[in-house]
Amino acid sequence: MRGSQIPIISGLKKNFRPSAILSLIVAALAVWLPALRNGFVWDDTALVLRDPLIRSWRLIPEGFRHFLFTDATASNFYRPVQRLSYTFDYDLFAFNAWGWHLTSILLHAAAAVALFLCAARWLEKWNPAGKKNPLLAWIAALAWAVHPVHSAAVVYVSGRADVLAALFGFLALFFAARTPDEKNPRGSELPAALCFLAAMLSKESGAMALVIWLAVLVATRDFCRLRRWTIFAMAILTVYCSLRFSAENTPPPADAPTRIAARPILMARAVAEYAGLLAAPTNLHMERNLLALDHGDNVRLIRDATMREYQTLLGIALVIGLGVWLRWTRKKLPAAFLFLVAFLLAYLPVSNLFSLNANAAEHWLYFGSAFLFVATALSIDAAPLPQRPLAVAVGIWIACLGARSFVRCGDWKNQRTFLESTAMCGGDNARVEINLGVLESAEGRQKIAIAHFENALRESPDQPFALLGLASAQMRSHHYDKAREILPRAEKNPLIRADALQSSAVLDWQQNRATRTDLLKKSALASPKIWSVQKRYITYLDQRGQTLEAISELRALLEREPFRADSWKLLAD
Repeated sequence: MRGSQIPIISGLKKNFRPSAILSLIVAALAVWLPALRNGFVWDDTALVLRDPLIRSWRLIPEGFRHFLFTDATASNFYRPVQRLSYTFDYDLFAFNAWGWHLTSILLHAAAAVALFLCAARWLEKWNPAGKKNPLLAWIAALAWAVHPVHSAAVVYVSGRADVLAALFGFLALFFAARTPDEKNPRGSELPAALCFLAAMLSKESGAMALVIWLAVLVATRDFCRLRRWTIFAMAILTVYCSLRFSAENTPPPADAPTRIAARPILMARAVAEYAGLLAAPTNLHMERNLLALDHGDNVRLIRDATMREYQTLLGIALVIGLGVWLRWTRKKLPAAFLFLVAFLLAYLPVSNLFSLNANAAEHWLYFGSAFLFVATALSIDAAPLPQRPLAVAVGIWIACLGARSFVRCGDWKNQRTFLESTAMCGGDNARVEINLGVLESAEGRQKIAIAHFENALRESPDQPFALLGLASAQMRSHHYDKAREILPRAEKNPLIRADALQSSAVLDWQQNRATRTDLLKKSALASPKIWSVQKRYITYLDQRGQTLEAISELRALLEREPFRADSWKLLAD
């Protein structure tokens, strides 16, 4: 039976859109509200608890002059809109985590509504004969709103950049798609341009929204608007580049780039990995990897390597299938073709054809998967399939997605729960081991902490934070000689040289009661922009009776960075 014969579909009323919007908001809230019980985890400690630029509305302009990680390991992330949203949260909720999570959930619900409006408008424009356009747009938006693969963007406060970039990207594409015969069509171009810019300032991948729109204009041969939007695009990029390249940024440590010959293999594996996550998101965790890692177990290594080879073959088959799908929609379903093109463009930056700081991450699917869901809904509706059983199957699938998301919220309850669930589900890499080690060491379980750090070093022998953490745990266990063997290796790495020098000074004091002001001075000089390092040195000078010198160092720091409340408080003390 065709869809038009089903009463609920054939009887769609004009007031469907408001009820659809309300249902999307209710669904998003119902699925993700358990996250209100969660705390801050992972990078939240740096972006929420330690960023001085979110503590006052007066510092908003300063926030646009700095990259994202201020008092943490440097990064190439310029995301001032994300920081601006944190300023809003801090003003309302201080460090009450539930409020921050509530903001993320509401933004996600708004993004789902924006997706629905964008998809419905696109379908009105490029699929005018489709009687079920609003329903198909709503089904795709609903599946996207409750999908558990988005938990890393919705439940994780630091993942909010994806939510903001998608929200502004969908709104930009919604405004930009106004047809010339509508009243005052050019009146929507300015809000579209501002939303495109906001998407880029939320996350670098937000720039793909603008690329998608230009590609759509090319695909639909709307060359008149393409010429106008080319000028808009140049203006948007000029503003973005002037902000980004004038901001203060410390280059992050360079990672070894992925070899070009290996990138197609990783691309195929990523396609298979993501396809599984979208269709059946059962094994969800942070820190995904597409390589067979050596954990010291040869049997496990061989098994993982074999599975990765099968994954490569599956990925190649899926790429071929995607090409066939793209060709079919181009001939039969032009609207679905446009959504597939949008998906491919949004997916391109994270496809592993370019070298990034990881080769797979669940939250990278947040923006692009929305277009894939719409294309899938259009294609299934056009296929000669029995509609009633299909509708039931889709309903059950979406219900299962919502239930999985509801449960998934608990994996982010606190730092320990997050790390242990990540390791248990397969994300037990060096970074997770290091963070578990830091957690155990802070809670006084040094033997367990040492084991975690040693596991990390087996996987990555020169991992700087594993070296530093292991040395600290050995010191707390009073194994001073072992710590003394490790710290020289840590001091050679510029990323942690300052902390390693401070640890060496502490070690000399604990073991020999020797005062090493020289090491603390070297530490301060090694990291002049890291407040925690400077604060320890200045506090030490004051405690040693060298208060005038401490004040001099602090005043020099305040001339460079006058936005830290902690530094002014320390000066007052």
